[in-house]
Amino acid sequence: MDDHKFDDIIKGKMNDYEAPGFDPSALSALHRQMDSLTVWPWYSRYRTELLLGSGLMLCTLIVLWSQWYYNNRETLALEKNSVLLSVQQSQIEQLQHEIEVLRSLPPDTIRIIEIKGQPAPATEGYVQRIKTLEYIIQKMTESEMAHKDGVGQNTSASLDTPLASSVNESGYFHAPNFSSRLMPREPDKESVRAPFTVKAPAETRGRQLSARTIRDLEKHYRKGIGIRVGPAIEISRGFYDTGNSRADLVFGVLGDFIVSPSLSFETGAKYAHRTYEITNGAELSGMQLPGVDPSLGPLAAADVDSWMAEFPINLKYCYPLSMKTHLLAGIGYSSILYTKQVFEYYHELSSDPSAQINTSHKIEQFTLYPGMLNFSLGVSKELKHKKILETSLYYQHGLSKLGAENAQANFLGVRGTYWFMLK
Repeated sequence: MDDHKFDDIIKGKMNDYEAPGFDPSALSALHRQMDSLTVWPWYSRYRTELLLGSGLMLCTLIVLWSQWYYNNRETLALEKNSVLLSVQQSQIEQLQHEIEVLRSLPPDTIRIIEIKGQPAPATEGYVQRIKTLEYIIQKMTESEMAHKDGVGQNTSASLDTPLASSVNESGYFHAPNFSSRLMPREPDKESVRAPFTVKAPAETRGRQLSARTIRDLEKHYRKGIGIRVGPAIEISRGFYDTGNSRADLVFGVLGDFIVSPSLSFETGAKYAHRTYEITNGAELSGMQLPGVDPSLGPLAAADVDSWMAEFPINLKYCYPLSMKTHLLAGIGYSSILYTKQVFEYYHELSSDPSAQINTSHKIEQFTLYPGMLNFSLGVSKELKHKKILETSLYYQHGLSKLGAENAQANFLGVRGTYWFMLK
């Protein structure tokens, strides 16, 4: 028997062979399910994120370039001022050096000193008075020393006659007679009285202005409606009626219109990509999820990705803690616009529970929902160059069901805003 005939016999037997329990319809159903799966390119799935990310990156670069430009101008002005100051300082030092040189030069003034051999009559009178005073001081000193030694009783008698005669003969000075009263005692070395001390003034401290005074100052210097804009970044987490979520990042650009020192209106646009998953089979069976194929088996889990834009309108109340620090409280409303949703489903195979089939359903349709009620509490701090950094804790309460899955959601997060004053 040749090889070709042997191969034909084997092929005939294999074609007529059927495995026990083989179901041709199941194989065809599996092929149909595989053909129904749609493979989406990665860039089409993240097209909106790429566009928004590019826009935010462009805005950030513009803001950074403007900051660099203005800072560079200020730096050049400071450098010019420093150069002028150095030139002026050198000129001052040169003038001081010239003054010192002029002071060191000997004077060219001729002084004439006249020495007279015979004193003038007026000079003789003054000389006699000086001698008389010296004599009186000498006698007073001797009487004080005698009093200390216990022999000062005859001091007054010894002083009266010589002093009076000498003074009267001169005709220029008449000293009164000394009394017989003893000289007062020498004061103690350590006085009993408290020493006179001048207390140094206490350190002057800055007085804390009251909130009313700060508001009056702000009203005085404010003209019209103030306007400021800035980028905002949020970290928030959603709390859904079904499923578990994670912390999501929210980016946006906001504007604040200040109508008074205590009230302002905030508005703008924010964009977020929020995700959550549902792993409870009982919850999944009670939900009306779009694009579910019951023929694939029961749902084991579902992931929901939502791309949404938020347009808030908030009323904020500002309470001043100092001239540069304010406490903020806000309440407002936000409308939610869904731009895209992707649902990923995981089906269990009835024949093999350990295996799962993954399918996805994509919705690219703009849908506007009533939105959220906003509450916020935060603090703002004024930085250099009139920039303001604001941080706040906020809570958003859902007013209706959101998304194609009709889920009730609330959000809690932290927001940071960097304000640029325009007016």
